[in-house]
Amino acid sequence: MRAAFLLLSLSIACGSRVAVRGDVERGGPASELRIHLRATDSRAAPIPVERVEVTTRNLGRGRGTQGSMRWAIARRPGAAALALPATILYGTVPPGFGDSGPAPRLPDGEYEVRVMAGGVWSVTPFRVTDQNTIE
Repeated sequence: MRAAFLLLSLSIACGSRVAVRGDVERGGPASELRIHLRATDSRAAPIPVERVEVTTRNLGRGRGTQGSMRWAIARRPGAAALALPATILYGTVPPGFGDSGPAPRLPDGEYEVRVMAGGVWSVTPFRVTDQNTIE
């Protein structure tokens, strides 16, 4: 519910609809974090994914602002668009993308997957438990 509200808020704030959404596969270990990317409207022309980030979730005073970067990928200029739907494994760089460096271990805590396509961000929160499981 919170994720849907956040997506709606981002869409309104940006004046655009979210074209690509990133969902996190829940229940598995954090070391195998899978990010599923899909177009929100299958009838619309595909909008290329420009960037995918995994950040800590800012729950304190700066709530609503981006937390610290854990890992990110960005499409290289002139590279072919990622065909959707697609799945990205945390730390693995798909063809046509560059990364921010090695993906660090995700200790227990609150995180977000942030996906930018067409200049609009989609944000999906998730949590890593003390059992190292994604919720």
